[in-house]
Amino acid sequence: MSNMNHQGIAVLKRASAIIAMIAAGSTLTMASTATAATLMVTVENLAAPDGVVLTPLWVGFHDGNFDLFNLGESASSSVERIAEDGNTAPLTSDFLSSGNGIVEGDNPHPLCRLLPIFFFKSLVS
Repeated sequence: MSNMNHQGIAVLKRASAIIAMIAAGSTLTMASTATAATLMVTVENLAAPDGVVLTPLWVGFHDGNFDLFNLGESASSSVERIAEDGNTAPLTSDFLSSGNGIVEGDNPHPLCRLLPIFFFKSLVS
């Protein structure tokens, strides 16, 4: 390789390192600052009109400390209630009492043909 190619590679490596440091610094700054955001999630049922509704949709935004289930362990009674009778109330109660997130709304029948679109807003600080 020519000396010019080596210089070009060195410049690219330095630029990449600087960009990585800026990105890491920005991420650390954002992580240390408590922020709140309002999110709107839209879920649309794309199943066939004669499709099967299995369970209500439950969504929760959290700070990473809420544990819905653990692989290889038995389901909690709240998760079992959703699976057995479509009742999201126990899971919502567990989620709200955990203090790791705030649910502002949910839809008990998001997959119903009468309610094809589900709007969910959550505020997490």
